Amino acid sequence: MKRIVLCGSRKFKDMIIRLGKEIETKGYEVVIPREFIVPMSKKEHAKLHFSEIAKEDTDCILVVNEDKGDAKNYIGPNSFAEIAMAFFYDKKVFLKMIYMNHIKMNY
Repeated sequence: MKRIVLCGSRKFKDMIIRLGKEIETKGYEVVIPREFIVPMSKKEHAKLHFSEIAKEDTDCILVVNEDKGDAKNYIGPNSFAEIAMAFFYDKKVFLKMIYMNHIKMNY
C-alpha cells in the first residue's frame, strides 16, 4: 500500500483532514499532521512530522498549497522544510492540484 504524508498550513486543517479521508478511500495509507489531533508545540510537531516523512515506507508527501490571504498557492516555512526533508530522503513531492490530477488519471 502506498503511504502518503500530508503537509500544509494549520489554516488548511479541515481541508487536509477531508483530503486525507478521500485519499484513504482510494486505498492509500495517509498520515495527517498529528498536531491536528493532539495539541503540541510547533517544534514537537515538526520533529514528529519529519520522522513520518523519513520512514522507509513513506512513498511521497502531498503539500496542500491553497491560497492564504493574498498569497496564491501558499507554501509556508514548515511545508518548505517538509519538502526539503522529502527531497533529502528521496521521496516524491506533490502539490495538491497536480497530485489530484495524477490520481484521477491513473486510478
